[in-house]
Amino acid sequence: MKLRPGPVIGYTLDAISLREIPIRLLSNVDIRLLVESIIVVRDEEYGIDTLCAVRDVVNRDWYVKWNQPHGFQFNEESFKRAMQLLRFYPFTNVVAVPLMQIFWKEKKVKTRISFVPRVRSHVYLLESHEYYEEIIKLLDIKHPISVSYLVCGNNMFDYYIDASKIPYHVAIVGSTGCGKSCLGRLLIKEILTKTNYAVIIFDSTGRDYAPYFSTTVISAKDIKKDPIHVADFLIKKLEVSNYVAPYVEIATKIAFSNLYNDNSVNVSPQEIRKVLSRSFSALKQRIRSIKDETVISLQERLEVLVNDSDLEMLFGGKIHPHEIV
Repeated sequence: MKLRPGPVIGYTLDAISLREIPIRLLSNVDIRLLVESIIVVRDEEYGIDTLCAVRDVVNRDWYVKWNQPHGFQFNEESFKRAMQLLRFYPFTNVVAVPLMQIFWKEKKVKTRISFVPRVRSHVYLLESHEYYEEIIKLLDIKHPISVSYLVCGNNMFDYYIDASKIPYHVAIVGSTGCGKSCLGRLLIKEILTKTNYAVIIFDSTGRDYAPYFSTTVISAKDIKKDPIHVADFLIKKLEVSNYVAPYVEIATKIAFSNLYNDNSVNVSPQEIRKVLSRSFSALKQRIRSIKDETVISLQERLEVLVNDSDLEMLFGGKIHPHEIV
């Protein structure tokens, strides 16, 4: 345990638990550098470092009034919890949350916190890149992908994930404008350049990803749709009853057969509308029980309720989904 994470900034106080660690800062520490930083609590006797995230920072000195804040804005719940600790431990000005522990004698890293650091253990601000790289080695990240940065004081560290975890489910959650799409694009570029994985993106708006990967974008209208899904859309769009819905399914299959087997057909919205209208008429030859009024009603609804862009999207595709994969 020769490597030092960085400068000593304080020491631990009473009421240490597996969930949060109260800390007293040294008088020369710039408290502005600590917000959301990573700090290291070192237990020299047992050779264990606890990496923590700073969650609550309160300027508390002998000469400072009881509830005088330091100027940063906190959410109400977070501030109340810090103040509760202050009532019992009046010299606390940082509350840290443990993230992982490094057992240097065993050369192991554990993300499950099992050891409570002793009172008055030294606290360091993470600034040493050599120390950080040593932790990355102990984590045994075989194929590291950099997805972001850790900002600690005046230093920045690459934030890695293991590429072997990519096949697992991953969610990026956050409020509007916080950078979800930006992180997603960075992750995709890292995957494409550093792994053998392929990436398929469904960009519903066409604004978050398509402009950044323009050479490999396929428009939704160019993809060949399944006739059953197209029929489901038309059934809702034409506002037909359950009795008439099967007729729409059959007509849709007839239209698909004509459009994709007849090379002379120009797949424009107008031609698609004509083919679909003829398919409704063809129902009379296949289904004896269908009435003329039903066919006419379907053709009229098609003219009024379904616009050209819908038809182009539903029937205009030529690329089969299997070709994309």
